[in-house]
Amino acid sequence: MMTGASGGIGRATARLLAQSGADLILHGHANRVALESLVAELQSQHPAMSISTVYADLSIEAEQQRLMDDVSHLCSAPDILVLVAGCDLMSASMKQLPYNERLARLWQVDVVSAMRFARFFGERMKQSHGAIIFFGWDGVEYGLAGETAQLYAAAKGAVQGFSRSLAQSLAPEVRVNCVAPGWIKTTWGETASHTVNERVVAESLTQRWGTAEEVAEVVRFLASDAAAYINNQTIFVNGGR
Repeated sequence: MMTGASGGIGRATARLLAQSGADLILHGHANRVALESLVAELQSQHPAMSISTVYADLSIEAEQQRLMDDVSHLCSAPDILVLVAGCDLMSASMKQLPYNERLARLWQVDVVSAMRFARFFGERMKQSHGAIIFFGWDGVEYGLAGETAQLYAAAKGAVQGFSRSLAQSLAPEVRVNCVAPGWIKTTWGETASHTVNERVVAESLTQRWGTAEEVAEVVRFLASDAAAYINNQTIFVNGGR
């Protein structure tokens, strides 16, 4: 099961998991067109696989509960739980909100929903010896100036810390890891200014943006049996800094 499947990293991850033979439960919210297009694509490529979609606004706690109920009706517990969903602080609508309102929405989507889903399904996943994968941010480790960075560091720092504690609680049956991307060219990156592009080159040892597919490959690995001895880790996907 994956939250935030309609975003760039979510779509890339869904494609790779489908290639690996996984049945999918994909969550989306506002961008239904993108998610429906992805489902149609995957069904045409993998006609034997099972794909279900669920929709919820994760900034609302009642919607978080409804999503858990909906997923529970589809399966008792997923084998793999990938918590990609995140609040897009760079969108025009979010930029117009006051700092406190952005913080409240970000906290619900990125932190509260991820914690609730992981705790709820994690206990059930002990029967299947599954894997939970959170999403953090490499800026938690390195720091970055600005209001947006402050908000994102607070939320993703909480996620990364929680993932470590949850790993201790669910071991040895369930593995819990966190992926912390750096400069990844998703929708915002496509329109980034020349100054931002120069910064990306300067801050990454690879001197380029990362791709959603490169992040998705790490998620696929962590979800697989090949990562059976990897637990309680935060994996940076940033080209090195």
